[in-house]
Amino acid sequence: MSISSTGRLRRLLLGSACGILAAGSAAAEVTLVDQDGTSITADLVAGAGIFHNTDTYFGNAAARPPGVEDDATWQEFFVVPGLNLNFSAGASSIYGRASAAGVYTGGDGEPLGFDSRGDVDLEEAYLGWNSGDTFDGFSLDLSAGSQPYVIGDAFIIGDGDFDWDDDGGYWMNARKAFDMTGIARLNVGPALVEGFYLETDSDYGTKLTGINAELSNDMGVIGASYMKVHDVNNTPLAPPTRDGMSVVSVRAQGNPVDNVFLAGEVALQDNSSPDLDAHAWYAEAGYTFAEAPWSPTIGYRYSSFSGDDAATAESEAYDPLFYGMERGWGTWFQGEIMGEYYWMNSNMNAHMFKLSGTPLENVEVGALLFRMDFEETSSLGVTDDHLADEINLYADWGVNDWLWLSAVYGYVNPGDGGEQLFGGDDPMHMFQLVAITFF
Repeated sequence: MSISSTGRLRRLLLGSACGILAAGSAAAEVTLVDQDGTSITADLVAGAGIFHNTDTYFGNAAARPPGVEDDATWQEFFVVPGLNLNFSAGASSIYGRASAAGVYTGGDGEPLGFDSRGDVDLEEAYLGWNSGDTFDGFSLDLSAGSQPYVIGDAFIIGDGDFDWDDDGGYWMNARKAFDMTGIARLNVGPALVEGFYLETDSDYGTKLTGINAELSNDMGVIGASYMKVHDVNNTPLAPPTRDGMSVVSVRAQGNPVDNVFLAGEVALQDNSSPDLDAHAWYAEAGYTFAEAPWSPTIGYRYSSFSGDDAATAESEAYDPLFYGMERGWGTWFQGEIMGEYYWMNSNMNAHMFKLSGTPLENVEVGALLFRMDFEETSSLGVTDDHLADEINLYADWGVNDWLWLSAVYGYVNPGDGGEQLFGGDDPMHMFQLVAITFF
C-alpha cells in the first residue's frame, strides 16, 4: 500500500504525517497471493474525528442553513479497504487497485449544513501497465479507471470528489479519486510528460483533458501544464464560465540550498463564451534552523486569486477547480475554519505566516496565521476588502507504525468586509481531534 493507493486523504496525509503513514504502509499491507510473478495484497485505513465549533456564521443565525447549530459538535468516521494487483510480464508489469470508502457523519453536523449521514461507495477501480525496462532510455505507464490524480502540490488539480451534502465525512474526505481517468506517463531521465483525461464525481460535474510536464533535479521540480474543460453538468460547484475554459500554469518547488524551501505557481484561465479572463498565483519561502532545538521552520506565503470586477462585461472570477491538500496544513485549504467551510480559493488575497517544530522525532507542532482580503469588492456588495484573520494551532503525533493522531485549534475573526458579507461579528472557535489507523 502506498499513500497514493489509499487516495491520499487530502486533509489527513500532511506534514510529518506523510512520512509516518508511508512508514506504516508496509506494516499494514497483507499479502494474499505471491507466486509466479503475481501478487495480490490487501490493506485497510480507518479514521475517526471529533469536531466542535462556536458561533457558526460568526453568530448570525439568519445566515445559517436550516438545522445548523450556533455551537455544534459532530463526529466523522471512515474506513477504506483495498486490494492491489501486480502481475509481472517480462520486463513490464500490469497493476491495478480496487477500494471502497465507507463514511459517516454524526452529531450536529458541520457548519455547511450537510446532512449528518454517510454512504458506502466504490472509491478506486483502475488498471495500468508499466513498461519497466522494456524500452531503452525511457519508460511508459498507461492507466485507466477511477483513481487519484495530482498535479504539483494540488494548487489546481488534487481532488476528484467533493464529498457533498449527504455523502458524509466532508472534512476527512476519504473519497478523492476521479470517477474516470485515462493517464499516460512518459519518463525520460529527469523529465516527465503526462497526458490525462479526468472526469470528476457528479458534485463537481466536470470533464477535462490536458498535458503536464515536469523536470526534476536535486534542487526540486519545475513544471507546466495545460488543460481544457470539455463538459460541465449542472452543479452549484461549477461556475457558468467553466464549460470550455482553458487553463495554463507554470510552477516550481524545491530546496535550492540546504534548509531553504521555495515554491510558486501561476495559473491563467481563459474562455471566450462566456467571456473569462482570470488568474491566480502564489509565492512561498521557508527556512529550517536544522541545528537548533526542535529544528524550527519559519515560512511565509502570499497567494492571490482574482475576483470579478462588476464594472466589466467579462468575468475575472478565478475558478478554483479541484485543489487539494498535499504538503501540509494550509495547503490549499487556507484556514481550518475559513478555508474549509466559508471561502474557496477565488476573489481573495491571503498572507500566511507559519512556524513549526519537532519537539520529538515523531511529533510536529505548529502555528499558522492568515490575513485574508477580498481581491474585488464590487461584485460582493461590500465596501471593505478585509475578509478575516485566522490562527490555527496544531500538533501531529505519529504514535507508532499504525496510529497517527492530530489535534487542531482554530480561531477566526471576521474583518469589516467579512462582517458585511456574513452579517455577523462574533469570532469563531474550532476544536478538532483526529485519529488514523492501519490494519
